[in-house]
Amino acid sequence: MYVTLGDLRPMGKAAVWVLFGGCNWKCPYCYERDILDVASCKKSKKCRVVSVQQLVGAILQVKPKLVKIGGGEPTEQARQLEMFCTYLKSQGVAIQLHTNGSHPEVVGDLLSKHLVDMVSVDVKAPLDNERLYKKMTGGLGSPQPVRETIDIARDKAQMTEIVYPVIPGLNDKKGYVIAIAKDLYYCSIFTVQGFDKRRPSADEKLYRETDVPTREHLIELAKAARDAFTNVDSVRVISYKGEEEI
Repeated sequence: MYVTLGDLRPMGKAAVWVLFGGCNWKCPYCYERDILDVASCKKSKKCRVVSVQQLVGAILQVKPKLVKIGGGEPTEQARQLEMFCTYLKSQGVAIQLHTNGSHPEVVGDLLSKHLVDMVSVDVKAPLDNERLYKKMTGGLGSPQPVRETIDIARDKAQMTEIVYPVIPGLNDKKGYVIAIAKDLYYCSIFTVQGFDKRRPSADEKLYRETDVPTREHLIELAKAARDAFTNVDSVRVISYKGEEEI
């Protein structure tokens, strides 16, 4: 896991970002390829093996109001994740967990213990499209636990964000976001995030051959989703030009 500082807009607080190494899926477009497994973590200059206490100590020195936890997939390290969140919450720090949704039991346990405030869940394809979900996750992912994670988060978290990563040629059809919005029908935030080529992705061929989606297309997808949701508080687009509310 490694730490960087940034600003997290959804909760409006200066934030520390923590990425946990290791992931149970192999999404070909993932740009955190340096931390997807133990072997790559050991080779990467980004990753350091630290104790939970060391990491919390380093974070608290900058006095953040919010810590955003991502990866990799943080719920793969459930015990360490719970310890980390427990230490931070004891110091009054708000926590946002970003997950692929593959471990609803871990997310549910953290929320039941009031260790996480906001949950962001990647939804990589319509949840009734098993074939596309497999393709988007390197053959390893299933939409069923993602649906369970979202249901738990909407029931127990203060805020629930759904993040839709747009990869041209794979899942960039308007019908896909409409299907997701109609199926899930509400969330706090829906974010359409375009494929980012500023860092190489896990699949080098996909990285070379895939174009960056235009801002205009991402906005079109976001508006289609906004109109299809029964209830959504905020719809955002993250493109190569930055982040904006729709």
